[in-house]
Amino acid sequence: MKLTTFIPKGRSNEMRIGAVYENNQILDLSAAYALSLQGKEADPRSSQVATALLPPDMIAFCDGLPQTLSRAETAISYAHDLAKKKDPRLNNVLHPIKDITFKAPLPRPRGMGIGYFNQKGIIEEASRAETEKKTGKKTEGIQMDVVYPEVAVISWSSPRCVIGPDEAIVFPKISKKIFNSIELGVVIGREAYKVPKNKADDYILGYTVTSDITAFDLVQKENFVYTACRCKSMPTFWPTGPWIVTKDEIKNPMNLEALVRINGKEVMKANSKNYTFSPQDYVADVSQYMILEAGTIIAMGAFNETTFTFPNVGDVVENEIEGVGILRNHVVAE
Repeated sequence: MKLTTFIPKGRSNEMRIGAVYENNQILDLSAAYALSLQGKEADPRSSQVATALLPPDMIAFCDGLPQTLSRAETAISYAHDLAKKKDPRLNNVLHPIKDITFKAPLPRPRGMGIGYFNQKGIIEEASRAETEKKTGKKTEGIQMDVVYPEVAVISWSSPRCVIGPDEAIVFPKISKKIFNSIELGVVIGREAYKVPKNKADDYILGYTVTSDITAFDLVQKENFVYTACRCKSMPTFWPTGPWIVTKDEIKNPMNLEALVRINGKEVMKANSKNYTFSPQDYVADVSQYMILEAGTIIAMGAFNETTFTFPNVGDVVENEIEGVGILRNHVVAE
């Protein structure tokens, strides 16, 4: 199932939850569930009940798991039944993709985690940057001591910097150079605390595409080898989407192809098999010392060390992860 947050045509800022349906359409899940509740008889209360049981808000949807996911499956199944019967009521809950506005699947996640140093080359790359800063000379290979993490670690970014597909990445005046890093986003579906690794998958709702935008020239001020927050938390710096793909549709999240294109030209290709730590590692390791709330996104870190894809004002950036989706954004000046 591909879960979306969207605005229907003509509904201003009324955000709804949908699922990708046949023929490039989005099914309004709460509205379809209301139809399943009322059956053949129109009952005005069915919409109120459906809103309570299958809310049109992704955070509330996560809070209601696993029941909300089961109800979403019921809504989709009922829509298929209506389609077979050519019931005209189906038209009221289906929206052509061309007529809707996608928002970030979680427009305001409860947390935006940044997976750090999940691939050996990233640490080496950061080390080179630190060395070059200190010496003023280009380096060949590692010139400083590096400690590789033994567990999956994260830093945090502001949830306020999350945007959705086709929204603008704002190039801030404070920076002269930004880079885009494609990352696999893990969506936490249940509150997790001290979760053993063999149970960690039970706490994952699914996966989304995330784009870690970083003010590159400000990175070293935060000591990039260890942490970074401000340079990654500026408004619009975390595009996510276009939807959440539930985990049952992703056979192996540790073997997914990833592509980055700028203005249609491929600038990076990688695979999640380069990750050291898995989604389950992140849930298990991070939850040992803090509570991961439902509706949190953990971006698992850059796929490989060739992360420096630098977009400029006017560019269109496409981040694509196999089986998950294509996230497209454009860059504008502040």
